[in-house]
Amino acid sequence: MTQSHKDKRLNFCQWFLGKVEDDNSFLDRILWTDECSFTLDGYVNRQNIRFLALERLTDIIKINRFNRKLNIFVGFNMKFIIGPYFFEGNNSFSVKVNGER
Repeated sequence: MTQSHKDKRLNFCQWFLGKVEDDNSFLDRILWTDECSFTLDGYVNRQNIRFLALERLTDIIKINRFNRKLNIFVGFNMKFIIGPYFFEGNNSFSVKVNGER
């Protein structure tokens, strides 16, 4: 991360805190959302989850390329929660949470 990136993040944080201070209802108008994918065969995507261990892990995990997945979506603000919604895929496609769903 460059100094320019750090400066932009700091400026955004200062702007955000100023908006919250000036307007008590500012946070009420923000919808925070996220989604997460889980495979139903127990495979863990190591790009999203980190493991800490005292020893080097040497186990080999064999995965099915077209494993069953479950996507979960949730949204919330200061007053309500949307979801969670569950989207299950099968062997022929990967589930994506989009406007149609």
